[in-house]
Amino acid sequence: MTLQVCESDERWMGLARAALQSACKTGSTVHLCLSGGTTPKPLYDRLAKSDDFRALLAERDLHLWVGDERETIANSGLRNSEMIASCFRGLPLTLHLWPLGPREGAASAYEAELEHVRARAYSRLENESRPEEPLFDLVLLGMGEDGHCAGLFSPSDLVPRPRGLVRLTEAPTEPKWRMTLSSEALLSSRKIIVLVQGRSKIRRFMSNLFGEAHDPISIFMRDTTEVIAQL
Repeated sequence: MTLQVCESDERWMGLARAALQSACKTGSTVHLCLSGGTTPKPLYDRLAKSDDFRALLAERDLHLWVGDERETIANSGLRNSEMIASCFRGLPLTLHLWPLGPREGAASAYEAELEHVRARAYSRLENESRPEEPLFDLVLLGMGEDGHCAGLFSPSDLVPRPRGLVRLTEAPTEPKWRMTLSSEALLSSRKIIVLVQGRSKIRRFMSNLFGEAHDPISIFMRDTTEVIAQL
């Protein structure tokens, strides 16, 4: 795991944007899983307007997925899918957004879409002895003040399930009903980027790094993880 701490917003934004653009160069078809929330929105806005990023889109089949979602009505200002769609609207890429409606049905539909992508990845393998293809080329995560990430809030949210791609979880604050990619799905990535802003969040992250806390973020501290933090 690598950790970079920035003092300026511009430096933090530049490192994060470079990491996303680098992930887009991993192949002709690229799958990125993006974080919701307020932290990454300025990053997405700037990335979508970047000439370098637009040039990459002309050469690659880019798919954007959403790490977690809230069960709420359309145009509420609370849906991660709508925020991400608004940032990348009009660009030649494929958006995989969580459906509206009751979360049980929405989560089932999203899991089916992921399973379809996984089946296509398997079909590209030359033989069964090759390593399993990850779901994503890059997963971008944020971290809450309490150490949660995506829609994973408690230790019980991390317990493996027979069908392990999507979970229904409950947040400590409204809107409480959440649907999220599971830790197994999020870890199925060539690279993981964690964005952290603010001294309190950095302290929480370091507490997990040194084993003083055991929040959901701790399971993403892997060799393939890069943490980009801003004081």
